[in-house]
Amino acid sequence: MEGLVTTNSGRYYSLRIYVPAAFPNRCPDMVVAAPHPLTDHHGRRITEASASMHTLGLRDDRTRICHFKENLWVPNNTLYLVALKGRIWLEAYEGHLRTGRALDSFLPHM
Repeated sequence: MEGLVTTNSGRYYSLRIYVPAAFPNRCPDMVVAAPHPLTDHHGRRITEASASMHTLGLRDDRTRICHFKENLWVPNNTLYLVALKGRIWLEAYEGHLRTGRALDSFLPHM
């Protein structure tokens, strides 16, 4: 599933959630589908897994973002909550674009 998200700054992004067949027992993946490629404060493409940037590498050539630790996922979590965490990640990403600081300056590790 994919949807358009507007951040507080008015920028548009598309988030894609990959719902696994075993959902809700397995954690879904989420990527920033657009803009593509997703770049950092310095204009470099974000492709690597990074704890400080809350990224998990690539899926389908798109930046996969961290929203839940897989080992802490519980079946009570909803797709709405996953999408909400994606929106929060995007707000932190925009803080990174403005300041150059890593996303964990804006987001706690959950």
